[in-house]
Amino acid sequence: MRILTGTAKGIKLKTINDNSIRPTTDRTKESLFNILEHNSVYKKIEKKRVLDLFSGTGSLGIEALSRGAEYCLFVDNDHKSNTLIEENLKACNLISKAKIIRKDIKIFKKMSSFGVFDIIFADPPYNMNYSDLIIRLSIEEGLLKKNGFIVIEESKNVSINWPNNYKIITERVYAKTKIHIAMLKEL
Repeated sequence: MRILTGTAKGIKLKTINDNSIRPTTDRTKESLFNILEHNSVYKKIEKKRVLDLFSGTGSLGIEALSRGAEYCLFVDNDHKSNTLIEENLKACNLISKAKIIRKDIKIFKKMSSFGVFDIIFADPPYNMNYSDLIIRLSIEEGLLKKNGFIVIEESKNVSINWPNNYKIITERVYAKTKIHIAMLKEL
């Protein structure tokens, strides 16, 4: 697993060799960023604020930072993951653009104190109904800017019931994974 492009291109990210983390594959990550960077709203990741929930290794947030994102807030409940994210950020020389928080998203309130985000990445444990919680929090806490993107990585068997204020951009299956991308619409 490596950074695909930008200031940290080619740097290999550390991971944990057990089943506690399920890193996004390079192929899936490349496809995901192509979709985000070739849309009519953003075109580029540059100067965007990113929230990376269930961060694991930090791969998605670090890729965004490498591509020019202004800031990334990483949120994961696992101490090993947070240590790994910090090591990976340092290896990519991107630690100054990031904050890492160890919190359980189920009880994490007042996330809006960290600001509003252009992109939210979420890679929760599969088949545990976190997608509805993530979407609800993004609305209740006002975490996502209008026309901002939310990206949820889930099991290929999971369907998401998006509220009316979200426009589905795409849903794509990669092996056992389905990537859901939606945009918060102007109402």
